Amino acid sequence: MLVKILVENFLSFDCETELTMIPSNKTRKKANHKISVKSTPLLRHAVIYGANAAGKSNLVEAFRFIQYCVYKAIPIQASTMFNKSKEGNSKRPSTFEVQFTVNNKFYAYGFSLILQERRIVSEWLYELYQNGSAKTLFERELGKKPVIGENVT
Repeated sequence: MLVKILVENFLSFDCETELTMIPSNKTRKKANHKISVKSTPLLRHAVIYGANAAGKSNLVEAFRFIQYCVYKAIPIQASTMFNKSKEGNSKRPSTFEVQFTVNNKFYAYGFSLILQERRIVSEWLYELYQNGSAKTLFERELGKKPVIGENVT
């Protein structure tokens, strides 16, 4: 189940932007709107709404982009998908992170890339714990040897 998605320097998203399924104080009291995973409350459903040109379609495109990169490769059209609001964004990494839960465990998978060059500069997978700590399952940075976490089989 999706917990959070973070996107930065992609289409209309210049600064880090997040969609979270962690409920606000208003919905915490409405039990039928949420579920709990290891005592962490999560929204059962979410609706995305906003004005025209607010970024709704670009959020959907970010999901599509992450899926394409994970299952296939960095698409050719990615070279023009950086945020164009600032001149330096073409050289600045774009970052994508998805936090999710599987079998009552929380994970964060993400990667950063220079879209204009279609080059990944870092990638990571962590197991997240409720106390705020994380266990490294996999990390790699451009030009460095990948790191596989201890006790990862």
